[in-house]
Amino acid sequence: MKEVELEVADLHCPQIQGDAFNLVLKEKNGNRFVPILIGLNEAKSIILEVNHIKLKRPFAHDLVLQLCEKNDCFVQKVVINHFHDGIYYVHIYILRKGELFLLDSRVSDAVVIALKSDAPILMTEVVFNQTSYDNYDELSPDFDFSELVSKNNMPHSFNDASWREDGVKASKPLKDCTLSELKVLLAEAVDEENYEFAAEIDAELNRRPDYGKQ
Repeated sequence: MKEVELEVADLHCPQIQGDAFNLVLKEKNGNRFVPILIGLNEAKSIILEVNHIKLKRPFAHDLVLQLCEKNDCFVQKVVINHFHDGIYYVHIYILRKGELFLLDSRVSDAVVIALKSDAPILMTEVVFNQTSYDNYDELSPDFDFSELVSKNNMPHSFNDASWREDGVKASKPLKDCTLSELKVLLAEAVDEENYEFAAEIDAELNRRPDYGKQ
């Protein structure tokens, strides 16, 4: 079965009621992308990993990889292989001494495991053709998320709540901050567990063409 390799392209908070974040997975050698709604805690883990922010104590994903290491296993790949009723089904492929094990996983957990282990994130071509959009540029602040909600079979409920808390608004717009300033703001937001603001900073960082080249 043919597979499409994906990469994490963006993570931000759409105006959807509740702690919903939009994880954007983009095909590595093309422009099509898949937006997937995930929860606040799941977004937190991805933000930390994408920005290489290390915590003092291990998370559950770190424990999984420690267990793999102790048992001579390694993560070969993660594959999003099925989509039904708004739910993506994923397998994490674990290889141990030539024997392959498949672990059932949520998309968010599989993505974090893949990022931590430098394993490819793949989606079967059938699922990708079923759920992808043709142009990543469509996903702008004015993007019509009602189409995304419908396509992912999510409840249609929107609000205009601010993504930031009053006490942590930046003294100047994020678009006017330097890369260094944005990285400091991101570290502070994560340290204060203000993950909505951290996701907004992360989105701004990923819009910078020179981000990731340093």
